[in-house]
Amino acid sequence: MSCRTGDVTFSLVLVYIWLVLIPLALGVGSCNYTSSIKDITVTCIFDPKTVNYTASFVIDGGYDFTNTIPTSSPPFVNPISFTYNQTVSGQKYRVLVEEVHSDNIKIFIYNVTVAVVPLKPVNLKVQDRGEDFLTLFWNTSFGTVRDSHEIYYRKENETNAEMVLSPSADNKYKLTNLSHGTKYVVYIVAVTLDAKSQESDKITESTAPKPPTNVTAVPNDSSKITVSWSPPDLFFQGSYLAKYTPRGEQAEVNITGCTKSSCTFTPKNVPSGQPLLISVYSLSQGIYSVAASVNSSTAPGSVSNFHGSSKEAGLVVSWIAPINSEQVSYTINATNLYSLFDSKIDSEPANNITSFTKEIMGLIGGSLYEVKIQAESTFAKGEISTSNIYTLPERVNNLSGVAINTTAYNLTWDLSSRSRIAYLNITVSPESMVQISKSTFYVITDLKPGNLYNVSIVTISDINPAFPSPLVQKDFRTKPVKPKINSVIANETSLTIGITRESSEGEWDYIMTHLNTLSVQVKMDEVKFDNLEPGRLYRLEAYTAIGVARSDNITVNLFTKPKPPKSLDVWVNGTRFRAKWESPDFGFDGFNVTLTKLVGTEFLIEQHQGPIKENEIGFPNLTAGATYRVTVVTVKGDQASTAISKENTTDPDSVAALQKVQATTDSITVNWTAPTSVNIDFYQLGILVEDVTTKPNEPPLVVPKNVTNATFSNLEPGFFYTIAIRTVKSGPAGQAPQFGPAVRLKTVTKPLPVMDLEVNTLNTTAVGVRWSLNKTSKQNWVQVQYGDKLQRLPVRNLSDFSIVLSGLLPGSSYNISVQAIRFNDTDEESSNETVARGNTAPMPVQNLNITADRSRILLSWSPPALGSVGSYNVYYWPILRGSSMGKSTRSTSSTNIRLSDLFPGEKYLVNVTAVSNSLESTHVTGEAVIDPDPPRSLLPDKSKTTTSSVTVYWFYNIDDTFNQWWTVQARDGSFLVTHVVEQIDGQTDYELEIDQLTPGHTYNISIKSHVVNRVSSEIFTNVTTKPVINSVLTESSSSNSSITITYTVAAEDVFDHFIFNISGGQPVIKAKSDVPSSVGFTNLQAGTKYTVTAYTVINFESSSPIIVEIYTDPNPVPVHLSSTSKTVSLLLGPQVGEAAQYTIVCTSASNRSCGEKTVAAQVIMQPIVFTDLLPFHEYMFRVITKTTSVNNSVKMATEEFMYRTAEAPPGPVRSFTLVDKDLHSVMLSWEPPSMTNGDIKYYTISYVGSEPTDPETRDEKELTVNGLSNTITDLKAGYKYIFKISAFTIEKGDEEVREITMKTAAPTFKANYDAESSKPHTVSDKTLPGITQNQISFELKNPFSPDNGLIKYYTVIASLDPSVSDKDSLLPSWLDVQKNSNLKFYLAANCTDLFARESACEALSESRHRRDTGELDSQTFVLGGETSTSCINRPFCNGPLTPGTEYAIKLRGYTASGQYQETAYSDKVKTKKLDVSKAELIGGVVAGIFILIILIIIAVLLVKKIRNQPKKAVKYSAPRPHWKHSVMSQLSRPVKLVDFPTHVQKMSSDSDLKYAEEYEDLKDVGRDQPCTAAEFPPNRPKNRFTNILPYDHSRVKLLPTDDEEGSDYINANYMPGYSSKREYIATQGPLPSTRDDFWRMIWEQNCRNIVMLTRCQEKGREKSDHYWPNDAEPKFYGDLQVTILNETHMPDWTITEFKVAMGEQSRNVRHFHYLVWPDFGVPSTCTSLIRFVRTVREKLIREGGPIVTHCSAGVGRSGTFIVLDHLLQLIREKDEVDIFSLVYKLRKERVLMVQTEQQYKFIHECLLCVLEGREEDITYMNFGQVNAAFEEGQQQSIVDQDTDFGINMDHDDEGINVETV
Repeated sequence: MSCRTGDVTFSLVLVYIWLVLIPLALGVGSCNYTSSIKDITVTCIFDPKTVNYTASFVIDGGYDFTNTIPTSSPPFVNPISFTYNQTVSGQKYRVLVEEVHSDNIKIFIYNVTVAVVPLKPVNLKVQDRGEDFLTLFWNTSFGTVRDSHEIYYRKENETNAEMVLSPSADNKYKLTNLSHGTKYVVYIVAVTLDAKSQESDKITESTAPKPPTNVTAVPNDSSKITVSWSPPDLFFQGSYLAKYTPRGEQAEVNITGCTKSSCTFTPKNVPSGQPLLISVYSLSQGIYSVAASVNSSTAPGSVSNFHGSSKEAGLVVSWIAPINSEQVSYTINATNLYSLFDSKIDSEPANNITSFTKEIMGLIGGSLYEVKIQAESTFAKGEISTSNIYTLPERVNNLSGVAINTTAYNLTWDLSSRSRIAYLNITVSPESMVQISKSTFYVITDLKPGNLYNVSIVTISDINPAFPSPLVQKDFRTKPVKPKINSVIANETSLTIGITRESSEGEWDYIMTHLNTLSVQVKMDEVKFDNLEPGRLYRLEAYTAIGVARSDNITVNLFTKPKPPKSLDVWVNGTRFRAKWESPDFGFDGFNVTLTKLVGTEFLIEQHQGPIKENEIGFPNLTAGATYRVTVVTVKGDQASTAISKENTTDPDSVAALQKVQATTDSITVNWTAPTSVNIDFYQLGILVEDVTTKPNEPPLVVPKNVTNATFSNLEPGFFYTIAIRTVKSGPAGQAPQFGPAVRLKTVTKPLPVMDLEVNTLNTTAVGVRWSLNKTSKQNWVQVQYGDKLQRLPVRNLSDFSIVLSGLLPGSSYNISVQAIRFNDTDEESSNETVARGNTAPMPVQNLNITADRSRILLSWSPPALGSVGSYNVYYWPILRGSSMGKSTRSTSSTNIRLSDLFPGEKYLVNVTAVSNSLESTHVTGEAVIDPDPPRSLLPDKSKTTTSSVTVYWFYNIDDTFNQWWTVQARDGSFLVTHVVEQIDGQTDYELEIDQLTPGHTYNISIKSHVVNRVSSEIFTNVTTKPVINSVLTESSSSNSSITITYTVAAEDVFDHFIFNISGGQPVIKAKSDVPSSVGFTNLQAGTKYTVTAYTVINFESSSPIIVEIYTDPNPVPVHLSSTSKTVSLLLGPQVGEAAQYTIVCTSASNRSCGEKTVAAQVIMQPIVFTDLLPFHEYMFRVITKTTSVNNSVKMATEEFMYRTAEAPPGPVRSFTLVDKDLHSVMLSWEPPSMTNGDIKYYTISYVGSEPTDPETRDEKELTVNGLSNTITDLKAGYKYIFKISAFTIEKGDEEVREITMKTAAPTFKANYDAESSKPHTVSDKTLPGITQNQISFELKNPFSPDNGLIKYYTVIASLDPSVSDKDSLLPSWLDVQKNSNLKFYLAANCTDLFARESACEALSESRHRRDTGELDSQTFVLGGETSTSCINRPFCNGPLTPGTEYAIKLRGYTASGQYQETAYSDKVKTKKLDVSKAELIGGVVAGIFILIILIIIAVLLVKKIRNQPKKAVKYSAPRPHWKHSVMSQLSRPVKLVDFPTHVQKMSSDSDLKYAEEYEDLKDVGRDQPCTAAEFPPNRPKNRFTNILPYDHSRVKLLPTDDEEGSDYINANYMPGYSSKREYIATQGPLPSTRDDFWRMIWEQNCRNIVMLTRCQEKGREKSDHYWPNDAEPKFYGDLQVTILNETHMPDWTITEFKVAMGEQSRNVRHFHYLVWPDFGVPSTCTSLIRFVRTVREKLIREGGPIVTHCSAGVGRSGTFIVLDHLLQLIREKDEVDIFSLVYKLRKERVLMVQTEQQYKFIHECLLCVLEGREEDITYMNFGQVNAAFEEGQQQSIVDQDTDFGINMDHDDEGINVETV
């Protein structure tokens, strides 16, 4: 509600109303309000009884501030008013009045939203205008708000204003639907709720007038144009202005005198034909309309010097361009004066040149053409120039020919169908010329053989014979006389052929002969081909030739003589005679073989066979004991080689006619015919199973000579057996019996029947049969019988034991039997039959015939062509109205049926099947359709009528009829168009647009319904089309605020005017004749897409609009750039105007691309970041602002920025090198980084050094330098240093790291020491032994300085004669000196920590002098401090001294091998002499103890032998014989597999004597080979046993590391196997100190399989380090990480899968751990180890390097495993073994392989177990799960259990009891 002030009277009245009438009307407790532009007042009538009232004013919309005005306490004087003046103009407030009662109860009595009056709008103006709109813009007064605006407007000459509501608070509004060229008065009122402001100031503005219409511009000639137009409307009272713009210019030129409806003008200074843009404007109220434009030009000038010339089927014209004229092209029209329908129009672009020549081809040759030429500009054509020109007929094409024979030649050619050809002239030189009528061939005859001729042809036209075609020529020859072959002589390597011509007529050069790839020209009568291959087919081709002419070919196949066979061998078997020979290397078809028999003194022919392909032949059933000769020749084609022959004699008679009588599933009975000519005592029969079985063979049978049959029982079903019989004659006493030749019979037992037989019907002629085979029986075929047919099928081809029986009689039943069959080449047995029954389906019916009318279908058919039928089923159902319609079924025994009461228009699908044995045939399908009904009505849809189409509609009710489609036809006189409309499921209303009609025409429309091939009757209606528009809208120009569009006007279109609309603007009307043909739109927003539509209008009918989408040009987007060292960020925006996307292209200073990014434009843009840039580099960024693409056009604005990235840490320095200048300094040099990334301030160098054997020692420092080199001094000799260097810009860059180990030199003496002053001397401390018979105590000083490197170890050298040189590289040991009295010095001690406080060196006294540095100044050393027994098998030992002998010692200190310093020898000191009496006593005691020890050792060995002996026998202990050339000394001792059981039996006889002898011969094999690497001092601790050392020649070498001495050593050797000389690596069980080396060997040798044959602990002693992880957590061994992937536990072994990784590279390694090998001896049974060996071979990872095998020492168990694995592979392919040789070869590669005799015997026993089939087929279950062994609490596995297998001995499994700790 608004309250406005007035005069005083009005105010008094208002007060009276407010104070008196309103309270009376409202009653007590009611309120009302008033508002102004400054405040809100609320007036209420209150209840006097109320305690209090509160009024609150809250800004509407959720603002959180409230103004509360409490009232005073009662009594009240009504009415009471509350005024709130802290308001905002136009703001909405919530007014709340609250009533407070005495009991503090509050009740709202007034709650209303109130608006403060807004201030009036200001600065109202017109921002844009058009013919029917004004775009208004105004400002809002400061400090006010509003909801909306009311816009009031009226024409200047009217009084009543219209109001429109602008529903938003925007300060812009477009008034539309105004009159063109009219002045309007406009003002604005601001509104909030019901509060309205005062009116704004009024303005008066005019709309734009309409432009002229129907602008046209017509060229008069080459200098004038007439332009005309129509008024915008009938009431236009203004004037016009016409202008033209020459092409390429911006300024318009006024056309004087063009102020009315038309004018003619001459463009000034414009060439003829140049395009002009002509624009006409309407002017009204001082405002111009938009331009009505049209493009036009004057006509171009005419050409000059126009002339032409003739060509084949074409012509050439030339001309000069018109002067001072502009034309875009020339039109050339060639018209055939002899054919009204032959003309060709061509064009030639002007291209701004003056002289033209144009070739016009594709005309009719041999004709006359009138040629016209005319210049054309864009809008007009010039004058025509004319000339008549002949075309030449086309020449013949593809002239070719072929010599028919020696006297005739056939010419052929092609003639063009586009030329007038009457006849042809053919000239043959030098013979004649002939003229023939039009033809494409000609035969030249009466020629001579082989002669050369020339022919030429021209074509002639009947119009002008003086213009023939160009000449076409060809040279040719006739065929020469062909050759013939007179004779052929064949040898192995040559063919001689006699050849001549058939006659001597005509010309010829030579006869060419081709023999395969060989070619020879022949002038004589004979040709010879040498160097041929024997026995090869050669194809001879020959022809006579002269030039390129050839006679007919003659061809013949010829063979060279083959080579004879080679190496003819013959042998006999009984009365069978067999010959075998080797084929020649090549060139044969087969062999002719002749067998002759010696009769008397002559050989008579018995048999002749050939040619045969095989290289051997047999002649059976010959005469026993006769002599035969076999002659063989090689055959190739018709040629035979020279013959070779050999003789032999047949065996005498033997047992005849061995045959099988009967076979069951477990027995075979045979009989035979006794020989009549042989005296025998009995028959011996044996049976051998040919299949794999676990049952042993049946023992041989002995049958008396008077019995001729025998039975073998206990056989297996379906197995192949070979039965052999031979006659036996007992020999004299003491001699072996005589055996006749054996007769063998291959036979088979009866297989068991098949099981689970079932038969399934497949189709009319086939059933499927399925069964299973009895697994206890063998069979290789299955026989299936059905009816009178049977099939035999190989079992190997039946993966599912099923077949399909086809070719059966339809509708029939069959009994089907299946039998298992086993047969070989000589015998066959079938199982008992298994029978089942099967049926075939009947065949379908034939000749199904279906007829239909409106509601019925009649069906008839013929019975099936084959088989029997019981009845027929008929299924039918509708298929057009959906799946809800059910299927109906009728059965009948007849062959016809009638179906009635069917639905109109429905299509029924009918299936007919035949029935037999409850099986239905496949159905025969037919269909029938009932006639549909037409639609009830057909109506036009006027709202959808277009210029070229009309729309009709109709209704479809599926309950009345069914329909699939309708045909709708439109007719207009002779015009007829037909449309098909498909019926859509569920749709009842249909309409059809009929297009391609003529605008404004009336058409008769008809419709008919269709279903398949059925059609309904027809109904009709009439309808008329709309006009058309065929104009093209084209963007002419654009800016960031305007668009100009040109359009074309189609003269054939019928309409009154155009209407143009732009999105958001007012329409523009232009008459069809308006010029120019363009329209412009201004005051647009930049980068915005505008849609311009245009349509034509005539007689109130509008065409369909045509649309063009155009963008205004975008404004460049503001850009803010920032950078880091590797990135540049661009923040775009805010965009002024619109844009679709931004493309930013980055290029470096060298113009290389650094990226391109395209992002969509958004209100708030995220920074666009270019990454991976180079620090401190300049980059160019090109920012392209783009609009969306429309019609493949994108508007864009481009700007460029140059920007540099920030500095960054530099890259690593280059060429960083370290050079040690001496023992204590290093020269560093480098080059600056390739990527400095800024200004380098300095370089930082740091280094850390440590002694390689003591990583805890540290020598480190950091410094900065400015140059590119530096020398670091005061380094420590022998230390390994790591140097790091980096450059510094803003911070330190990447580090470059190098390592160097400082060199060492021989130690120097400390200050105050030299060799003499530091020599050892004896000590006299009473607590020490001093000098005894066997010991001398010396004090060793600590004299060597570590300046030249850490002292790595010390050696004490003892000498009996210091004058003898001791500079040998390898010092003798104490034992060496005891054995060789010539040696005068030895190494007594070798220590690494001699002077350490807690030294581990032996023979050191507890009395030591200490010093503050933690290292002793001196050490007391007792020479001879160890016992002689402790020195056994030790390389170096401080053994007892010899009594009464002088000794001197000296000390050496080593920094590295070969780098040492030494003291001088001490003074000689003599041990005390031995007391004789005591010596004798001691000798007796020692002798007694020695004898006792010997007896104990013998007893222990005997107990060991007895416990490990597999059978109770006494070891042979007699002296072993030795022969000078014993068989046992041989290196190879092969044994046939068939003889191996006997061999083992012999080896085991006499308490294993032969085993002992053979093993004795292996004792010293390989022991003479060097092991220098193993004996090198740094490597000695790496050997588990001191006597198991690898030979140098076969040891595995590791890759050296860090120049560390001995780093390439591991106790391992390559071992030969069955497949490779390095198939295995045998190694010791790793020590804790060598486990890293072990894994390094696995990695470097690419080993994928490890076989471990020992437990880690056996009887409390370590046999191998547990070198793999204990649980599933990965563990590092050196640089290698090992992870357990899974573990499988078997009863006797475990298989573990490891993943071994170095960095990113990893491999899988499989670990086979055998757990049940006793710690001394061999496994209790062979089968477990055999199965383990087979498992390893089956499951090992195939790729990779050698198999690693180890036990404890890597010789005993490992050697046994390798030999057994080799043997199991060998016996699969070989028939003999040589165990002795295998062990011999292993021992040549590694010491003591197969270390004990018991292991050697065990290998034989295992192989015998395999050969005798006693290998148990044990299935080992997986007792564990993946990583199950690593569960908590499960750490003790079978691997760690210590079972002694009943053997109580302390010996190692390798028989060695000395271990390295």
